[in-house]
Amino acid sequence: MKSVLQSSQKEKTDLLTQRIQFRVNADNDKSSNYLMAIQTAITDFKLLKIVYQSLENKRSECTIEPFAIYSTQENWLLIAFYRLRNNFRAFRIDAIQKLTVQNEIFEPHNMTLEKYFEPCREKNVDTPDTPLT
Repeated sequence: MKSVLQSSQKEKTDLLTQRIQFRVNADNDKSSNYLMAIQTAITDFKLLKIVYQSLENKRSECTIEPFAIYSTQENWLLIAFYRLRNNFRAFRIDAIQKLTVQNEIFEPHNMTLEKYFEPCREKNVDTPDTPLT
């Protein structure tokens, strides 16, 4: 399919290939109408303004720099640089109440999905078996 795309489209397709990861979603289908807008904002490096309803039922509005999309068994997540906290965060896409693509373009971070997940993997590494006595 990529062979019929224009050069700029190939670059964007390659970028999304590196920034989307899938896992099985067993019997828990959740989706969002914002998925296409998020993908476009990732490839065009455009800021997103979102209204977000957290799992604790807290509603907030923030401006983020979209980085990648991640699918777990249960949810689609948007990984983005959260300017207010000066850190990367994961946002459940189904918890985004409103999304507006901004005209402002941001400078991409020197980040990969592999680098993003390193701290997660380090926290979940099994400890070696050691005797208690």
